[in-house]
Amino acid sequence: LETCTILTTAIHEDLAWLHDRMPVLLRGDEVDAWLARGAVPGQPSPKGEDVGRLLRLCRPKGGLNFHPVSKRVNRMSYEEPDCAAEVKLPPPPKPITAFFGAATAKKPKPSPKVEAGTPAGG
Repeated sequence: LETCTILTTAIHEDLAWLHDRMPVLLRGDEVDAWLARGAVPGQPSPKGEDVGRLLRLCRPKGGLNFHPVSKRVNRMSYEEPDCAAEVKLPPPPKPITAFFGAATAKKPKPSPKVEAGTPAGG
């Protein structure tokens, strides 16, 4: 039986706009440290390793690069090498506020001229 587990942690501030959790990311020697220990939090470590050190490996890490990709990656059957290629997005549509320009003061319409000695309206 083959299994897989994805450990998650709090989100790094770089990606907080996207989600509140992220996968635990291990780099280089951290992978070896994680796989070699066999320690379980809350239980004595079989080799006396520092379980707290392993838990510190789970802290959120930044420095990720990301870019938009084709919507084709949403299809499970799509396995082409270009699925991670960056795509250029069209410019975003104008926000609704763009349709409402700054208010300008309208000039008042001139009142009809009334000549002296002429009754109004007549």
